Amino acid sequence: MKKTLTLLTALIAVRIFSMNMDFAEFLFGEGDYFRCITELKREFYENPSADTVKVSNLIAACYIYMGEYEKASEVLSNLTAFDEDAKFNYLLAEFLRKNYASIDTIKTLPTESGMDIKHLSAIFQSKFSPQESLLLSGEIKTIYRDYLKIKKKNPYLALLMSALIPGTGRFYAERSGDGLFSIVTVLTPAVITAYYYFYTENTPAFYAAAAVFGAFYIGELYGAFNSASIYHKNKTEEYYKKVILDYSDSILKPRCSF
Repeated sequence: MKKTLTLLTALIAVRIFSMNMDFAEFLFGEGDYFRCITELKREFYENPSADTVKVSNLIAACYIYMGEYEKASEVLSNLTAFDEDAKFNYLLAEFLRKNYASIDTIKTLPTESGMDIKHLSAIFQSKFSPQESLLLSGEIKTIYRDYLKIKKKNPYLALLMSALIPGTGRFYAERSGDGLFSIVTVLTPAVITAYYYFYTENTPAFYAAAAVFGAFYIGELYGAFNSASIYHKNKTEEYYKKVILDYSDSILKPRCSF
């Protein structure tokens, strides 16, 4: 009788645990990741024999889909062992939160899917060499090829251009709106200064106009230099966001299974 009761209790427990995972899988498929995480955590509490790596990886995948990349990294960093999916998701979470230094410390075999994330990390750190690119294929190769199309602007050339013709340095840095604004704000006080110098004897007004012109002129030089300096960084950030959007259902999709 006692053995029968023990067996019955065990069967009920197994059924409860199975229900936890079945319900979690249903919620995951519905995109209800918050409640899915709750069920997965319940599995931990109610099932001492739960697969720690598998369940932790599922929780991390939910966090990634929710945009909670730091929490995903935290869950996986607490593991003492990784399977390939968990390692991939950890690298993915670190890439999505731009923690490239952490990615560099994780060893990944060339045959593992995590190598794609390591390659992406190197690409967006400008650490990927043309020789290494020969090993790329598929979507990663496309991403690298398009990344190379992002131009770099010479800040000193932008400075020189705006020194000669205010606003042109901004146009060079592809800031057309700022360039037009600079033309107006620099040339207007320049014309007023010239007017007071050549056509009137209003010395105080001349000095005031000259001071305004000088301030705007120096500001234009600084703005042109700065715009060109951060051009590549801004374009890289725009491209990074585009990659996240375009490849979220392929190479940047979390790896997991119930």
